[in-house]
Amino acid sequence: MKACKKFEQNLSLYLYDELNALQKAELEAHVQACTSCRNELQALRELHETIPAQPLLEPDEATLQPLRTVVSLKIREQA
Repeated sequence: MKACKKFEQNLSLYLYDELNALQKAELEAHVQACTSCRNELQALRELHETIPAQPLLEPDEATLQPLRTVVSLKIREQA
C-alpha cells in the first residue's frame, strides 16, 4: 500500500526515538490501524532486542591482515 511505504521507512527511526512529535503521532496512529505495519514494527522490535544480545566477535589477525593490506593500497592510490 502506498501510504504504508512512508510509514515503513520510519519504523526504524521510531524504534530509535528519532522522529519528531508529529511524525511519531502519525506513525502510532497508522500502526494502530494497519496490521501489516504493526506486524513489521513488532518484527523490528524483536530484531532490535536480539541484536545487542549477540556477543561481539573480534576478528583474528589472519582475517585483519588482508583487509589492512587492501586499505593501505587504496590510501596510497588516492595520495
